[in-house]
Amino acid sequence: MHTGTLPAAWAEVGGFPSLSVLWLVNVLVTGTLPSVWGSKTAFPALVELQLNYTRLSGSLPTDWGNLGGFQGLQTLQIVSCNITGDISVCTVVLVLSNN
Repeated sequence: MHTGTLPAAWAEVGGFPSLSVLWLVNVLVTGTLPSVWGSKTAFPALVELQLNYTRLSGSLPTDWGNLGGFQGLQTLQIVSCNITGDISVCTVVLVLSNN
């Protein structure tokens, strides 16, 4: 089981160039979402991101919608976390519940 915060280093160029689905579900991660994850070079193939039943908090980084990242993102699911703020990155399906 992973505990701790989400590593900003996961977004480094060449880090996960083919990752298409990232589910962080029912893990004990804490802290905020790294704004660098929204950069154009981070997760270029990502189509689905689920952040469910975690201990994440804070707002959805505005950089996620401003840095040109997540261009192929089709599903952003955030369930039972303490994430707040405006959503401007999801293109197709957005599920927010118990937040």
